[in-house]
Amino acid sequence: MSDQTVHSGSTSPGGGINRRSLLRVSTPGGAYPEYIVEQQWVPGAGGPVVEDERLFALADRAEIESSGDAERIARLRTKLAAQDAATAYAQALVHHDGEAVAGMWSRRFAGSHADRIRERIGELRAAELIGSVGPRTLVRCVFADGEETVELLWREQGARWLIEAARTFTGAG
Repeated sequence: MSDQTVHSGSTSPGGGINRRSLLRVSTPGGAYPEYIVEQQWVPGAGGPVVEDERLFALADRAEIESSGDAERIARLRTKLAAQDAATAYAQALVHHDGEAVAGMWSRRFAGSHADRIRERIGELRAAELIGSVGPRTLVRCVFADGEETVELLWREQGARWLIEAARTFTGAG
């Protein structure tokens, strides 16, 4: 008999873009109670097949820091910084604080995405950080007309972390 605990869970679609899709997985009591799987699809002989996957899960800063494991803390520094920045970004979005939102954009990002985000910020009803992997985070945004999940790429610039790039997954269920 195995000592391994099996956790039941649920999945829900998190949207798609081009050949990529998101799947939100809930496994209460599991190592990661909730995580997101991003899958990249390619055509196969019998239909589409997964070519690549990326797992987005949130790290618990308090647990990591309280471990006292300096190597682990250093290894997760980028992930934790990106999560902190994305949490602040989601809060600024929820409060419709366009100035704070724009203050988290790199010049490159502002030049290509500013108008679209400014158009939509007033329509936002909710935003939350739902996953991260390294410097990439996923922020779920709820609007009156549906949901979007935005993957944000954060880069350290001086003493701040700024959004360098983004892509939006639409059609969340």
